[in-house]
Amino acid sequence: MEEFPPPDKVILKDEGGIIGYVISSRFDGMDTRRRIDIIWDLLGAGLAREERQDVCLIVPLTPAEGREHVARFGGDLAEDDSGDDPPATGDGNSRELLDRTRSLLEDAFPAPDKVDLESFDDGKIYGTITSARFEGLEREDRNELIRHILDREMDAEEKRQVLTIVPVTPEEDIAYTA
Repeated sequence: MEEFPPPDKVILKDEGGIIGYVISSRFDGMDTRRRIDIIWDLLGAGLAREERQDVCLIVPLTPAEGREHVARFGGDLAEDDSGDDPPATGDGNSRELLDRTRSLLEDAFPAPDKVDLESFDDGKIYGTITSARFEGLEREDRNELIRHILDREMDAEEKRQVLTIVPVTPEEDIAYTA
């Protein structure tokens, strides 16, 4: 993705599908949906539909969110030496929003489906939903199903806190976690 030149970082892996991160200061202060739209617009311009179907997840992060991800989960995201401020600490409402989002999605995807959500210190929510309902659906259709649920139940400010939720089938969940 040449639209993100250094010091931006693009880290992609093929794990039975393309997963990875784009870390860029361009995302600072940007709405989560806008971040994702930028990534998908670039993919749409550069890849055929069949190639885009191989993209499972590309998470758009600010440098601070990238550092927090490394601190929390380890991994292969190189430390950023930009000197940016550390991520903001979320307020008490962050936990309430995480719990509410989890509850909304668990109602829409009851057991045996699995909703696994977490949040960064700044309150941004991320995670996965594992459901057989996603079988046979294109990646965009899976995301639209989740978006429809959130649009129906959350206001614009709450939705801005949802960074990314990855929809996977039970088989994909097994493959990604193996």
